[in-house]
Amino acid sequence: MAFAGANFGAVLKALAAAIPPGRPALVHGERVIGWGEFDAVTDRIAAGLRARGLQPGDIAGQMLRNTPEYLLAYFGCVKAGVVPVNVNYHYKARELADIFSRFGLRALFTESDFADLARGDAGGHADGRCRGRRLGRAVRHAAACRFRGA
Repeated sequence: MAFAGANFGAVLKALAAAIPPGRPALVHGERVIGWGEFDAVTDRIAAGLRARGLQPGDIAGQMLRNTPEYLLAYFGCVKAGVVPVNVNYHYKARELADIFSRFGLRALFTESDFADLARGDAGGHADGRCRGRRLGRAVRHAAACRFRGA
């Protein structure tokens, strides 16, 4: 398999093309996501980020637990050329405001448990469009929020 791209997203596409689609890519307890599903879901996430105006080099936060959704969002960002940044879901208002402004987040993946905290503590950066919008059905229980300037 030859490297055919400028980022890790291209490597993921090449892997998904070379590995049987039903072969496990992610295993979490009883949940198994095959390479075909992994590729399709991360493609939809990447397309959703681009459709919302994010460009390569933009930054998206991930305020998610350690679940398959974290990895799907992460690799969807990679495929879009968007830089994923971990945002600890234990952070309080001051830490969140610092992360949001320091990194210039253009989007945030968050679980419904943390959406109100993220929306309320975005340090004035949230633009009101953080109402649990999902990137299609691509990421279960996760919303993508956009920030001013996005």
